[in-house]
Amino acid sequence: MKISHYIRYVFIGIVCNSSFLGRSENNEFVDNSEQYKVPNSNANKKINSDEVVTSPSSSSSSSSLRLPSDIMSFKLGCPTDKDPITIYMLPSCMHCTEFIAVELHKFLEKYGQMYGVKIRFIIFSPKDLFIIKLFAKKFPKNNIEMFWKIIDYMKRLTATINQFDKIENEMEKYKLIAEQFGFTKKEIEEAIPDPDGEIEQGMMEVYRQHAKQIREVNGGNEVDLPFMTKSSKKIEKLPEED
Repeated sequence: MKISHYIRYVFIGIVCNSSFLGRSENNEFVDNSEQYKVPNSNANKKINSDEVVTSPSSSSSSSSLRLPSDIMSFKLGCPTDKDPITIYMLPSCMHCTEFIAVELHKFLEKYGQMYGVKIRFIIFSPKDLFIIKLFAKKFPKNNIEMFWKIIDYMKRLTATINQFDKIENEMEKYKLIAEQFGFTKKEIEEAIPDPDGEIEQGMMEVYRQHAKQIREVNGGNEVDLPFMTKSSKKIEKLPEED
């Protein structure tokens, strides 16, 4: 296997070296994330937020692309709330998906006129980059629709993932679900992460900012995802009506 030398970063305390994103002998993209033993299940993901996060720098401009911040952050609920709830999540996290689809959805239905909510994506594996790229291109002008479509996609993946037990490569499972979801083969292939890609570099820079925000609130403590804050303090559950 030929390993990309380009991406080398730390995810809030979990060291992920360049073997995290690699290429096979026929130059196809390979997801090697499982060797880091981060569970892709309904169990909470535990991460340590004490380490410094670094990401590759990019000398090129992202001006010709949709701003990475636009596809990594989403505003829901009350637009005039000056002290919104902030929720950090992985796009590929099934536990995060369940929380958003059930608890946050009910919360917004009941209190969406009172509370604002900011969703901020963080990145751990090529699957996260793949999901973001896939939907960003499909919904270039509607962030909120993009976000809820990602949740629908992950709900479908969670419900059908057992169909693909014989497929060892995790990325192949995500590609198959994307095809079932209505994406063309071309759209799916174009969403495969490129470690040298400009948009990927931009997303990593935004991720680094989001990871820094988590560290500022949580210090060196373990983090359960989704991670929520309000008034620059960690909160364990969504607030109730005042």
